[in-house]
Amino acid sequence: MSLEQELYELGSNLSFRLLNSSLFDKEVLIGLKPITVRSITGKAFSYPQSNSQEYVEAVYRHFEDVNSKVRTMTLLERNCHILRETFQLPKESVNLLALIVVNSLNPAFNELLETHQGLSDNVLHQLLSEALNVDYLTLKNTFESLAESGLWSSSIYGSEDMLQIHNGFAKALACKHAIDFSDLISNVVTISSKPDLKLSDFEHLDTDLPFAFSSGINDLPESGVNILLHGAAGVGKTQYAKLLVNQINANLYEVKAKGGDLSSPDDELDSRRSSTQLRLQYLKMAYRLFDSQRDAWLLIDECEDIFASFSLSTRISKDRLHQLLEVNTVPTIWITNHPESIPVSCLRRFSLVVELPNLPANGKFDMVSSCFKGLRLSKGFKEKLANSEAATPALLENAASLCKICNVKGAVAEEYTNTYLTEVLKLTNEPLETPVYKPELEFDPAYCNLKGDLHSLADITKTIERHPEARILLFGPPGTGKSAFVDYVCKENDLGLVTVKASDVLGKYVGESEGNIARLFEKASNEGKALLIDEADSLLTSREGATKSWEVSQVNELLMQIERFQSPLFIATNYFEALDKALLRRIDFKIELQALKHQQAISLFEEVVGVELDTDNKSLLSHMTNLTVGDFAILSRQLKFQEKRLTMEKLLWLLRSESAYKQSKFEIGFHASI
Repeated sequence: MSLEQELYELGSNLSFRLLNSSLFDKEVLIGLKPITVRSITGKAFSYPQSNSQEYVEAVYRHFEDVNSKVRTMTLLERNCHILRETFQLPKESVNLLALIVVNSLNPAFNELLETHQGLSDNVLHQLLSEALNVDYLTLKNTFESLAESGLWSSSIYGSEDMLQIHNGFAKALACKHAIDFSDLISNVVTISSKPDLKLSDFEHLDTDLPFAFSSGINDLPESGVNILLHGAAGVGKTQYAKLLVNQINANLYEVKAKGGDLSSPDDELDSRRSSTQLRLQYLKMAYRLFDSQRDAWLLIDECEDIFASFSLSTRISKDRLHQLLEVNTVPTIWITNHPESIPVSCLRRFSLVVELPNLPANGKFDMVSSCFKGLRLSKGFKEKLANSEAATPALLENAASLCKICNVKGAVAEEYTNTYLTEVLKLTNEPLETPVYKPELEFDPAYCNLKGDLHSLADITKTIERHPEARILLFGPPGTGKSAFVDYVCKENDLGLVTVKASDVLGKYVGESEGNIARLFEKASNEGKALLIDEADSLLTSREGATKSWEVSQVNELLMQIERFQSPLFIATNYFEALDKALLRRIDFKIELQALKHQQAISLFEEVVGVELDTDNKSLLSHMTNLTVGDFAILSRQLKFQEKRLTMEKLLWLLRSESAYKQSKFEIGFHASI
């Protein structure tokens, strides 16, 4: 007999049981269409529908005839026995479980059952008790046990809500030739594969504590054990989780984000079956399944959607999240790219929190060599990949796999890898190679005019050498070379430099910007590099004019990180007056980079253009009092791009135009004479 025929027979049997209950009002059969009857039994039924007792009797006789022969146990009922044993339910509950599955899969049967929609739990229990031949109290207790099983979401309001189960699990019960409960939920909980990376790939992390903790937990019957792994996408969090569990010879099971057998995407989006609700249901089922297995761990990847549901005021309550973390009976590893989306009260309930930063260049080179082993990449290309912050371990593994599938090596493998990484990183607006600061004109101390707490480059270099925690604010008009100045000072002190701009910090999630700020400061600190906050006015604007709470919290986070930072810190801005007052109190040295002096402008002009100025042209240049190195960089580029050699008049006109743009008295708009 086919599975479809089995379901028809079972549906017919359950329908006939309902019709024979003293609490079932047979008059409702008048509204049941013949096609609905056929869809329940799978047998022809063509009696003309009418508002008569004869039609009701015809429907009843049809169900009676279909159920006249002896019926064998269906695959669904056998699977319901497995479910009953897993949740330690009474034997009589098999008929109830079968009814729930048939009602979930067969819309026609659901239409029959919904003719008695709106019954109180008490009356519904009496109806089902009589129809299914189950003791009333046994049936009532079965509903209560099922409500705690994880097979339904927490949003059920009564037994009527439990008469349907989500489509994926209903199909598994009806169609899978299962041996045990793990077979029934294999579409949502699967055993994890072995790790692809080695422990040596994580030498940049302090692994002693996490590995000691996981080993200790495996030896103790603890509940509420939760480890949070967080970090940027692709840094190896899942691989690290696999290593963590693999080293204690335990099994790691992944709870998927959503069921693979859902009939349509709407099942995920339905308010009663949201992805978050489903994941929590799957998790509760997994806890029940692995409760007695000492070597089982669970993995929840991309867990932020569960916790974000509380933040977005959906059905997930804070108490439920707390309970989830406090009483789970199976050690669980939670993975997220966005820890800022997890409520603080939940963060406090994690047994251990581990951040996975990107691999440092030296460790990453070894990983690249291992990953691309046999593909004959050049040392220079491997160094390029190792030095790329955007090329995460996950992306590198994908690139290596691509080359192996395409069966390419050497220069072709390098070309394919470069193309793959470039195209992927375009989607996240990240460059494969970190841009190196290269000004149009090399920085020359001779064209640097300083005014403030330190009067010369030599003073600044010595100060940083003696006091590496110095905080220096650089301000002045655009083009005075603040970024080039910092780059020069760092090179003089043999310091690496991490540059931070607004685009590196601002995020779309609440709290994400603050997290980005903390990570950038931590990166510079861990690598022993100086930090430059460029265009600081866009990040450290005075809080007095803030209109959004995140603007205030962002400045607060920056100020806190500035106070803690123990390496050289440079802050550059064109708009000194826009900076927050609290920042100015935290600065050790304030230095203004001023426009070029007359003689400096003459020398730089002659150096860039390659000709000497006569007296008249020097006089013209003397009237441009606000010229900066940046203006001459523009001039240099114009000379480079123009096919015809520019005349002296044109060159001076270009400088005069740049100077005019910056005149404080220069106004834009319409003027009327009075």
